[in-house]
Amino acid sequence: SRAERRAAARTMADRSLSSSMVEQWTFNPLVQGSSPWGGTARWPYASSACRVSHMPTVDAVDGRTARRNRNKEAVLDALIEMADEGRAEPPIEEIAERAGVSYRSVYRYFEDRTDLMLSAISRVMGESWPIFDVADLGDGTLDERIERLIAVRLDAYHRLAPLTRAAVHQRANEPGVIESYDRVRDYLRQQLATQFGPELSALPGDERSLVLAVLDAMFQFEALDYLAEHDAMDDDELSQVLSRHLHAHLVGV
Repeated sequence: SRAERRAAARTMADRSLSSSMVEQWTFNPLVQGSSPWGGTARWPYASSACRVSHMPTVDAVDGRTARRNRNKEAVLDALIEMADEGRAEPPIEEIAERAGVSYRSVYRYFEDRTDLMLSAISRVMGESWPIFDVADLGDGTLDERIERLIAVRLDAYHRLAPLTRAAVHQRANEPGVIESYDRVRDYLRQQLATQFGPELSALPGDERSLVLAVLDAMFQFEALDYLAEHDAMDDDELSQVLSRHLHAHLVGV
């Protein structure tokens, strides 16, 4: 019968699969939810699909993964370069062109523009935010602590300014950008509180909160960007302004 012939053909196809092919089909650690044939995992009953020569090897899958990673990094490089050139929100088409990938590929690597922006910022900052690390946090004389903090914050400002300008521009409409931006702000305010803990702890509770808020305001990206761009201050001038600001509110000097 037709059913018997179909069953026999299926059995022959099954037997033609080698054990190595079965292993490749049943375990593909690099591509979640897919098989070596592409698409959703399925059993390849057609005999033409059962030839070993048509099976992608692990090396081939590794090659595709490496190429995807390279392309993804190229997209991030392109966005960071364009931000450095002063282009806060370049079109995806232009980012793709500079990266040497297709427009569709960008959205295969990143969920949306916000994901792309946050990934670029994470790349620059590093996974554990080492760009903001202050050596010997909270230790040393007041002048030493002021000098170390200012040096770190100005270096971070220069390295992050192009992407941060873009992030500030997107904050109004992108919840993901708002959340990440606020998380950085909270982290940096806590760093200030730790760096100048001895001086702040000597103040009454209400005044302590006000002074910390005032100190934090001067170190916000928008404040530094205004002084650097609008007033054209160089790092020496910025350092003098920030140092005077800290001294004035911490010791009244």
